[in-house]
Amino acid sequence: MPGNSGVTTQGRAGAWAVMSVLGRAIRMVRTLHHRRQINELMSYDDRMLRDIGVTRLDLHRALSGPLASDPSRELSRLRHRGPCNKARSDSACFRSHS
Repeated sequence: MPGNSGVTTQGRAGAWAVMSVLGRAIRMVRTLHHRRQINELMSYDDRMLRDIGVTRLDLHRALSGPLASDPSRELSRLRHRGPCNKARSDSACFRSHS
């Protein structure tokens, strides 16, 4: 047939479906890798965590989301809010701003 590239609509739909599933699988592998990395941070002492700008509570909060959600995004969000703007009871923040 003239103008037919040989790719059927079904073939294209199948390729998109495979790419979609592959994309989701890659995101899940990346998410699980980030969960493992954040779990490793739990072994750091509080001074080391403070040096990188996070608290143990931040790590718990980042990991508390659904398994399929990337905890590194939540940790980054928490980290960039600043130590006294986090929704937590940190007495050092309250004392320094009283």
